[in-house]
Amino acid sequence: MQAIGGKKKYVSAHVIHYPDGQCCPTVIEVDQKPYVIQRILEVRPVPKAYQLDASEYYVVEVNGRECILFREEQQWFVIPGLVRQWNVKN
Repeated sequence: MQAIGGKKKYVSAHVIHYPDGQCCPTVIEVDQKPYVIQRILEVRPVPKAYQLDASEYYVVEVNGRECILFREEQQWFVIPGLVRQWNVKN
């Protein structure tokens, strides 16, 4: 098994919920500072091999940079310093 390094940092998220069950985060707040999500680039299930308690991840663009945002039931978190290279197929 392969675990993701780094420590989870839970964040506040402003999310739009659609009738079909999909959700769309629009803003995340880190240390009480808001960051507008400019684009959602990708949404995928988290591979079980990575041993995270998250069901899916969102690759989003914030201030022109990619960020990976994880959804864990009703909570959201990031792993500071994590970049998209860890992405593998399930």
